[in-house]
Amino acid sequence: RQPLALQPAATMFRTALAGAADVFGAQGFQPAAEATPVGTPELEPALRIWTSATRDARVLSVVNVNASMDEELGPARRIDVFQATAQQGLELFTDNSELGHWEYADAVTEGVPIQTLTDDHKQRVLTAITSIQISSSNESALFEALLAGYQEMKEGYDPSRSNTLIVWTDGGNNQPGGPTVEETLRELERLADVTRPIRVVLL
Repeated sequence: RQPLALQPAATMFRTALAGAADVFGAQGFQPAAEATPVGTPELEPALRIWTSATRDARVLSVVNVNASMDEELGPARRIDVFQATAQQGLELFTDNSELGHWEYADAVTEGVPIQTLTDDHKQRVLTAITSIQISSSNESALFEALLAGYQEMKEGYDPSRSNTLIVWTDGGNNQPGGPTVEETLRELERLADVTRPIRVVLL
């Protein structure tokens, strides 16, 4: 069996969806009722994923900023969970790592490009994270964001680094006219290349 990092992204995405009827029915990855209250222990799993490849990593973080991210998740909002986790994780990357930050609601916004984490670039990422503006729209272009992020990671693939796409999601995709889950899976399968492994993480 191949290590996880070498498996095609499409396979990992399919595995994440397997057996979840609500995903295919409602196109949601996690029912809100199953959300975990926010606190230091609850942040640790997401923080470990956020920093799982911190040695000379190349990472694109794509975060949902639609109206649902303003909803409470335990004692804090969903966006607060992202910001707390991302800010902590940012300090754990090596100076030679590369990081970019995108956002999406009803469309994808290519915010901070993937660049080496110099002090200046780290500040740009931190500023983007802390100054997120929540959209008034409840539309979620999750599948478009996933495909666009994967394409970006593939085009700039660096064999000397671990290449990871992290998508922070409220669990839904309801973009009018956007790709369906089946179309997304097919496109990921088309794009996937076992010789250029890209890890895809949905949080």
